Amino acid sequence: MVCAGAVVRYRWYKWRYQPTLVQMAEEFPDKYTDDYLNSMQSKIEHMQTEWLQASSTQNFLKKPSKLKHKAELERVLFVDPPASVPSVGWVPVALSETYEGKWAEQATDAGFAWRGGYDY
Repeated sequence: MVCAGAVVRYRWYKWRYQPTLVQMAEEFPDKYTDDYLNSMQSKIEHMQTEWLQASSTQNFLKKPSKLKHKAELERVLFVDPPASVPSVGWVPVALSETYEGKWAEQATDAGFAWRGGYDY
């Protein structure tokens, strides 16, 4: 649940099979080839492996010091993969969010068709 009371439903996908990249491969097959997507997958796995091996005190994104208005990532939106999902090469994709009470009428659904993945 996020701070505003929303419940977010998401599914874990291997990076190259997340809905956006599958759609891009369908629309732009000359660019999003298997070789290209496999290369992207390899880079993501390398990056995530490096992050997992890094010290917990290492900062990957240095906070800007000269900006008056800084954007912050909302920590409640960070999710850890469940035991059934590999820790490297997979990403969560939000499928919908629902609200209770006065926010209920604003519930949204991303409309993704299921193409495989882990649903949580």
